[in-house]
Amino acid sequence: MLHEGRNLRPGHRNLGRYVRFLNLCTGALVRVHLFLFDDHTLLDSADGLLLLRRSNDTAIRLLHQFTGDIADLPPFSSLLPQIEPHIRHLWSVQDPRNSERMAENHNRCFLTNPSVCSAITVSPAGAITVMLDLPLNLGNTLIHVAHTTAGDQQWTLSGWKLQPFGSIHRIFPRQTVHCGGSGGELC
Repeated sequence: MLHEGRNLRPGHRNLGRYVRFLNLCTGALVRVHLFLFDDHTLLDSADGLLLLRRSNDTAIRLLHQFTGDIADLPPFSSLLPQIEPHIRHLWSVQDPRNSERMAENHNRCFLTNPSVCSAITVSPAGAITVMLDLPLNLGNTLIHVAHTTAGDQQWTLSGWKLQPFGSIHRIFPRQTVHCGGSGGELC
């Protein structure tokens, strides 16, 4: 998918809801009208599939833009009950007087303007699993990976105590190992 410039996101109203795709192997350029861009926002594009968030209820959809196949995933808002206790604790430590307001602001920003890196797998039986690398800094504990399978009712936050990083729509966990020397050097 190509960036349109002039602060216009793909599928913007001023572009007639069209999106341009470039095949990196052949160099072919395709311009497609995607009806879902009328009430959806693009979160990410992985393996040629588009990960979209529906504006009115935060439902997540996975779209194959050329065949029109759609997989419905749980709403993004289903992550809030899992994240909120961590957010409230973080803000109560940092700013006790404003913790409620700050937690609500964080939740609103998380739902309306998420920045994600996704990885998608499809099993031989056709089960679609999506993992998201979420940029959530929850104090000393980084909870970054959420996953779901098409048909699930909610997203699940990983209990990993690792800090993952995304690269070309593959998500790899990493762990810092200390050698135990007096300088705290890394191995």
